[in-house]
Amino acid sequence: MGYDGKINRKLRTVELNDDDECLYKLAYRDDKKSSFKRIDILNYVNKHYLEKDNIIEENLLNDLNTFKTYRDDVEITEKNWDIFQGLITIYVALFNDVFKSETAVFTRLCYISLILAVSILVYLIRTCKHSNYYKLKFVTNAIYTLETIKEDKYRNGIWCKKSDERYEGLELTEVKEIRTYTYKTTKNKYSPRAMYERKRR
Repeated sequence: MGYDGKINRKLRTVELNDDDECLYKLAYRDDKKSSFKRIDILNYVNKHYLEKDNIIEENLLNDLNTFKTYRDDVEITEKNWDIFQGLITIYVALFNDVFKSETAVFTRLCYISLILAVSILVYLIRTCKHSNYYKLKFVTNAIYTLETIKEDKYRNGIWCKKSDERYEGLELTEVKEIRTYTYKTTKNKYSPRAMYERKRR
């Protein structure tokens, strides 16, 4: 499918539910979700992109945008937890400086130990295999997979980045031959063909 300059009509944006949560819709699914499970992400990419030969460009672009937006959403949530942990650390340090009386050493140590235990517990929950941090690996892998497929389709001339009159009416193999010849003749940037190509662009 050639680029017709109307990609904005093919793209979708996220929707909001009543709680102002983002609802994400994947191209090959009918339902909208506010979050994805790791196994769902893997199964979706495998089924609709790795096991299929006929990939529709606008579906891939929409899914790529959806996964990137979802990744940003997860990262924002995790950054908020980072801020929370930083505040706990500052609170412990300030508490230790303010209450330095010798009579309350045991009470102070118990209080600090409790806060540190809560902080460590929050950290362990955030980094376990069921956490959002762990899910980020799968979302990022899905994004890299879709971007690789997209680049391969553009590079092989299956999808064109922009319409080119020279290629209209030609078979795919003929387009590849023309592009290969153009690349070889323009490799030397001082050749007449390379200068002509630069001037033409």
